[in-house]
Amino acid sequence: MPPYYLSKVIKKRLGNSYKSLLQRRRLEESARLLTQTPMPVEAVVAAVGYENDSYFHRIFRQCYGLTPHDFRKRQQ
Repeated sequence: MPPYYLSKVIKKRLGNSYKSLLQRRRLEESARLLTQTPMPVEAVVAAVGYENDSYFHRIFRQCYGLTPHDFRKRQQ
């Protein structure tokens, strides 16, 4: 199945694009790692598949309203 077709099917059935579903899953996993492990934020960024730290920080803040560091402090 071609990737563009699969993406259309996912969006039609789930209401979100593959990219947005993947991003949400990565952010959920990063939040879990921040609260349940002592991993440095940079290691969490790499572990969930982001290559650009500043982009990760921006979208994390948009999603959770806090920086990853502040999120970790608040959850402790």
